[in-house]
Amino acid sequence: MLKAVIFDMDGLMLDSESCYLKAALKVAARYQYPIDENLLLKTIGLNPKDTAQVFIDNLGKDFPLYYFLNEVEKERYNALYLEPLPLKKGLKELLTYLKSHNIKMAVATSTPLKRATIMLENTHLLSYFAFIQSGDDLINGKPHPDIYLNCLKILNIKAEEALVLEDSRNGLLAAVNANIPCILVPDLAIVEKDDRLKAFKVAKDLNEVINIVGAIIND
Repeated sequence: MLKAVIFDMDGLMLDSESCYLKAALKVAARYQYPIDENLLLKTIGLNPKDTAQVFIDNLGKDFPLYYFLNEVEKERYNALYLEPLPLKKGLKELLTYLKSHNIKMAVATSTPLKRATIMLENTHLLSYFAFIQSGDDLINGKPHPDIYLNCLKILNIKAEEALVLEDSRNGLLAAVNANIPCILVPDLAIVEKDDRLKAFKVAKDLNEVINIVGAIIND
């Protein structure tokens, strides 16, 4: 019996990842940093600690990482904090559908809690969710299962009573490692065929997710 759906946020609900890419590429070009879209895509779905490690591994310890990230945050500021980001297709319809069937909803995101809360408030989505589980207080981020295991604990449900919605490989693997069925809704990050096979279902958008969830509820 499905009792809860746990949502990733960036790229799954909000079109924030394209904003991140544009800001990072703009900063990289300004300072002539050797950063391209392929490198940035490797950081999607990661917490700040793991994101930093990707840059260090690819650019070396001498790369001015925190200056770069600070400049990227300045570029993203208006889009993330002052203006609502575009919602992904079918999101409002899915939230309304789950609410009408008394399915609990939560957010599990690598984005810091303060930023995630502001983003969801600005898009008028916060009230749909019982809580936000961020990566702030976790040692291991996605693809480790910790974030989803914490959600199960807070919701007081078993893995088979939950469903995860993710757009990235790291998010998908985090759900799989927590033994929670995951519907993958791919966005910017490339998810290879071998990893897609690990998903419970793959959907083209959130409207399609409604049909999948409806089949589960009515089974």
